[in-house]
Amino acid sequence: MTLDDIVRDRVNEFHRHEVVMREHQEAMECCECEAFLQLGIDAFHWLIWLDRRTRRAVLSGEVEHSEATDDELRAQFRRWLEPCRDAHNWVWRQQERGYHLENLGEFEKCYEEVRAIVDAFETVDELPQSFVALRDKALEDFRHGQTAEFI
Repeated sequence: MTLDDIVRDRVNEFHRHEVVMREHQEAMECCECEAFLQLGIDAFHWLIWLDRRTRRAVLSGEVEHSEATDDELRAQFRRWLEPCRDAHNWVWRQQERGYHLENLGEFEKCYEEVRAIVDAFETVDELPQSFVALRDKALEDFRHGQTAEFI
């Protein structure tokens, strides 16, 4: 190998720097996307925890039912959905680049559950009277320990 070949190889390696940096930035963006999805997953679990804790406290009589608390929980569920469009666009870009997002499946499950919860907010007033009566009976049975959980 001549000195010219060695110099040419070193310059080519240095020139390849652009490609390496672009690939590095894309890989880092994939990691950032996964971190963002995890942030959503974690926020989802906290929100579900708060919803369950609140409902248990009302059902056990620890606290009185509050329409304001219900409104706040509904607002938080709706708010959780707001960044999802951006998250899905970011996921799409990563998939177009051939990256696999480890936590995408879990994020999608959270998304589908929140979507269903928010959709239920819109239809709760549209329940047929027979369903309302069944719901009320189930709540009353729960309060008195008459559900399968207690039997």
